[in-house]
Amino acid sequence: MLVFNFPKSCRLRKRREYLALAHRATTFRGSVLVISWQRSELPATRLGITVTKKYGSAVLRNRFKRLVKESFRLRRHLLPVGIDCVIRPRASAKEDAMKQRLSFADVDKDFSDFCQKFV
Repeated sequence: MLVFNFPKSCRLRKRREYLALAHRATTFRGSVLVISWQRSELPATRLGITVTKKYGSAVLRNRFKRLVKESFRLRRHLLPVGIDCVIRPRASAKEDAMKQRLSFADVDKDFSDFCQKFV
């Protein structure tokens, strides 16, 4: 039975977790996402999202985070247990977001391409 929720145990929550990942991570670059990831000993696949003010207004940043969370929530079961990943937008995605062209399909395609690495 697949469970499509996003509990706190599936999130990176502390600054030190983000910093540890930044120093030892492998990077995947998609058309709109940059995903830094590494294996961990924890029994959950965890997600962190980083979007700076350079990306745009709070509305655009929050929309990006919602799209990434939804994609992760739907495809988390494709990733092996014990993966920590931090997702940030590519610089080229900023123009798409400003013109309201960044869609869920774009984000989901990049995330599914990332998941294919583990299949």
